[in-house]
Amino acid sequence: MNESLVTNEWPEGGPPRPMTPEEAARRAEWSEDFQRLILRVGALACAAVVVKLPSGDEGIGTAFHVGEGVYLTARHVLEDNEVLSVLPYSRGWIFRDELIEEARTGGMLNGEIPIWSMHHEKPHVLRGPFFHNDDAIDVAAFVMGGIDRNTPAMALGFHYDDWIVDADWLLTKGIVFGYPPVPTAKDPIQLAATVEVNGVVDTYRDRYVRFVVSGPSRGGFSGGPVFHERGFVLGMVIESLEQFGKPEPGFFTILSIEPLHEVLEQHGLTPQRQLPPTVEETIAMAREELEARQAARAAKRSGSTE
Repeated sequence: MNESLVTNEWPEGGPPRPMTPEEAARRAEWSEDFQRLILRVGALACAAVVVKLPSGDEGIGTAFHVGEGVYLTARHVLEDNEVLSVLPYSRGWIFRDELIEEARTGGMLNGEIPIWSMHHEKPHVLRGPFFHNDDAIDVAAFVMGGIDRNTPAMALGFHYDDWIVDADWLLTKGIVFGYPPVPTAKDPIQLAATVEVNGVVDTYRDRYVRFVVSGPSRGGFSGGPVFHERGFVLGMVIESLEQFGKPEPGFFTILSIEPLHEVLEQHGLTPQRQLPPTVEETIAMAREELEARQAARAAKRSGSTE
């Protein structure tokens, strides 16, 4: 029996139609605020992972979608534990241009612009977990079935460890998503918080870079993404900052992006959208950035002469 990686209870299929001018104008208003965009769309890429520990107690971690039903999380969230449920976040909505495939709309924004909410049909782990080939690396992946075909995916960065210059990252900001236990809550609650990069660390344990960030160092964020203000996943939450076995409040460490790409490559799971840009695409992006800078300088000079 062949199971589809993603299903939807009201599929129509095919690419979404172009937006009308009215939709495009209203949509533009929602594109200007980057933080609002990430909080709306990024949240829908995340899922709570509820597990049963060897002790019999329940634990919780976070996973995030990177495309084609593939999710990433921390190895320690899954290894030696029984997965009880994976619960994709479904309380938000997306615009037409964010659809992957056409579907019937479930609502209207301010009575004007159609929006789509997520409809997950019996989400379950279809394949996996898959662990990094190095047992010491705290990264895992799995493939979900029964999720909405339009579930957003987070873009992974390509800031490989050898290319990281510490000063380029210090005091930059990001948003972390996770599912720490919330007292009195009946179900897992997704929390989001802004974080700041305070340090870049090369450890003696392995060759991978860690970022030290200031933010909520609580259980349940493990495996969650930190989405950087530059428009991509900076890394994955793996542990709080500790000294002599005692947590340092207000700080935690995130594993940089390289081992996340590696676990996808090792198991043949890399979604099309996470492939590195081609030489031609890299040149085109560099040219666009250069032209944008030249236009900004020209506009500044023009303004100073008026």
